[in-house]
Amino acid sequence: MASGKGGVGIMSVGFFVPDERPVVWRGPMRVVRMAVETGATVAGVVENMSALVCHCCREPTAIFGSGGGAVLAAEAGAPLLGQVVLDIELREAGDRGVPVVLAAPEAAPARELTRIAGILPAPRPVLVGRSLPLSVVSR
Repeated sequence: MASGKGGVGIMSVGFFVPDERPVVWRGPMRVVRMAVETGATVAGVVENMSALVCHCCREPTAIFGSGGGAVLAAEAGAPLLGQVVLDIELREAGDRGVPVVLAAPEAAPARELTRIAGILPAPRPVLVGRSLPLSVVSR
C-alpha cells in the first residue's frame, strides 16, 4: 500500500466516543490527526496484528515491528487498551466470516478482544426514537 494509506505496518484500531457511542476506525494515523483537529475524545487504541503467532510452535513474532500502538496512543493522549495478535484461528474465523470470539473463544485474539470489550465504558442509553412513559391528565 502507498505510504499514509493505512498499510499493514500501522494497522491499529482507535475508538472514538462521540455522544458516548464507541465507533471503530481504521487508518490510525488519520484518525489521530482527525481527533486532534476536531477535538474528539479518543477512548483508547487497540493495536491490531501486534505479532504473528506461529501455528507450529505458538511463539509470537513481531513481523511488523513493535511499539506502534503505544506510540499512537501517546500521540492521541489515550491509553493503549490492548494488542491483538494474528494467528491461525483468527485467520480461519475471518475466512468463514465468523467473529473469532465465537469461532475460537480460547484463541489469543479472542481472549484479548473479550478483555478489551470488558474494559470499555458502556454506552449511555439514549432516548432518541423511544416513547416516554407520559400520560395526559385532565382536570
